[in-house]
Amino acid sequence: MKLEGLSQLREILESKIFLFKTFRTPAGADVSSRVSKIVKSYRNTQRALFQKAVDEINKLEKKILKKYKPLSFKTVMKTDQRFAMSLLLAFRITRYEDLIAKGMLEHAVLLWIVRNVNKAKYHDVNPDTFPDFISKTFEDVKNLIQVTEDDFKEYTPLYRSLFPVFLEKVPEIYEKGDWSVENFIIAGTVKDRLEFIRPSSNELFLLDKVVLN
Repeated sequence: MKLEGLSQLREILESKIFLFKTFRTPAGADVSSRVSKIVKSYRNTQRALFQKAVDEINKLEKKILKKYKPLSFKTVMKTDQRFAMSLLLAFRITRYEDLIAKGMLEHAVLLWIVRNVNKAKYHDVNPDTFPDFISKTFEDVKNLIQVTEDDFKEYTPLYRSLFPVFLEKVPEIYEKGDWSVENFIIAGTVKDRLEFIRPSSNELFLLDKVVLN
């Protein structure tokens, strides 16, 4: 919540910076040279103040991420090599940046969340690959929400873009466990609860909840 709050505040401040940066005295306005200089000085001062605030937000965001070390999806792709290989085989994606470029980041995150939920089926994978807070959040969401017909309508196109392609290409992963549309619907809520995308780098983090002092 703190990171999201900082992100929203930064967006507000950046909109102010853009406003002061692009403001121009209307053509034909009866403004004296002295008034014009005062307006320009005010505009530049306000713009600098807002920029200073944005810089401080960026520093605080970086400090929080460094201190609490949330799970980066870039790290997921490096540590869960079989999952990364499945993206290569199915979609020819090899890097995190490819996910963004091809508009597949959401698909990959949902796939990995469901893979995490199915972790008990993978006996040859290091358990540390799958953080407990992912599956715990999944179970919490599953017990709280009611999947509706509208949910199925929303997620079915995404699901069909993944299956049976992944099942055919990488059965050793996608034949094990529950890969139903319903699990993807639940994973969508999990993703909304846990994800934070850092604007400066488009890096997606999955955050366990911690209480900040």
